[in-house]
Amino acid sequence: MVRELLEEKKINYRFCVENSLYEKIKKIKSAINAKKTIVISPCNKTTDGIVKYIQSIDQNCKIFVADKDKNKHFKTSDQYSYKSYEGFYKHNPSWAKQKGGANVFDIETIAKENPNMFAIISSPNFHETKIKNNFLQFINKKDIIYFHRNIFYPAFFYEDYETFLEQNIDRIDNIYNLIADELSKNIFKNYIKGLLKKDTDIMQNIDTYPQYFIDDIFTFSKEEVLVDVGAYTGGSIGEFYIHVNGDFKYIYSFELDKNNFEKIPNYIRMFMDENTLQKVKLINKGLYSQNTTCHINSEGASSAISNEASNENTAQLTKLDDEITVPPTFIKMDIEGSELEALKGGAETIRKYKPKLAICCYHKAEDIFELPEFILKLNPNYKIHFRHHSAGRLEFVMYCV
Repeated sequence: MVRELLEEKKINYRFCVENSLYEKIKKIKSAINAKKTIVISPCNKTTDGIVKYIQSIDQNCKIFVADKDKNKHFKTSDQYSYKSYEGFYKHNPSWAKQKGGANVFDIETIAKENPNMFAIISSPNFHETKIKNNFLQFINKKDIIYFHRNIFYPAFFYEDYETFLEQNIDRIDNIYNLIADELSKNIFKNYIKGLLKKDTDIMQNIDTYPQYFIDDIFTFSKEEVLVDVGAYTGGSIGEFYIHVNGDFKYIYSFELDKNNFEKIPNYIRMFMDENTLQKVKLINKGLYSQNTTCHINSEGASSAISNEASNENTAQLTKLDDEITVPPTFIKMDIEGSELEALKGGAETIRKYKPKLAICCYHKAEDIFELPEFILKLNPNYKIHFRHHSAGRLEFVMYCV
């Protein structure tokens, strides 16, 4: 399967298509290398990721954000951030507040001192034509591109994915051949194909819903015991609660980041009464292969273990096998790349009880074969399925039953 995709890429890669993602990224890199001033418009929730991507190439690149709303805030290579305003940041005030920042400029003001510009229009609301027409007064048409999706935050694709595939052909093909259903095989194959070609259309075509609690793979009963690993602020608990109509046996909720963890109680009290809350155990720890402490990057939904000892944020790590007293029936896991270590720490529990599993397989490229390999070593009777729940590499999930 992988050899077929690699050969297809050589024959039919969309290098010549003007609006392909590959061509747009190539144009951005050319503009940066040519020392052009980069103008991003409008100022919205995609802007942060675009700036981070540009700065990953050249920290000194001159960047402006253009928007007709002067109450918004702009980014440059030295100082970039936003102020709360109508739209995304209005609904995310804590995120906006921590950014601070300086004023956004209109394109006319930017153009006065920056004649050599390249524009990136990132408008999820499809206003790119209006913005582009305004920009054409100051910027050459060939130096304007646009995206409908935020492909840069977090990283939409893996770096050097072709080499990765070439180095792991046999292991990936082996997992493909073990997949239990044709839909999963199609999703698995096209997920790899989309990453290889950097083609968002392929990724979007295999996007399915819902995530985690899927009736065409799993069956649920009143005796469900959920282990929510990477609970964030409790969203998955809410989805599970709805899916089982509030009728379950027990819930374990593990969240590494204290800032996230402290939001869970208020959230679940919105739909659980006091009697139901007695069936929920909230644990402010991360799951791992050993009991220890660690440094963490506290970044909301992306909070994760950090290797930087200078990081002041710390957290406790524990083994699943040491925490569980009620046998689990369902384990959901989304922990920013620590899934394999957490599974190792729960090996005895998984081997003994064979719970249903929903494990994220996208934080590391090798997750697509290392995680199913490990699960099948614990119990070769597991049936492996895959589903994809985004328009990029994110939210690729392995389901085992």
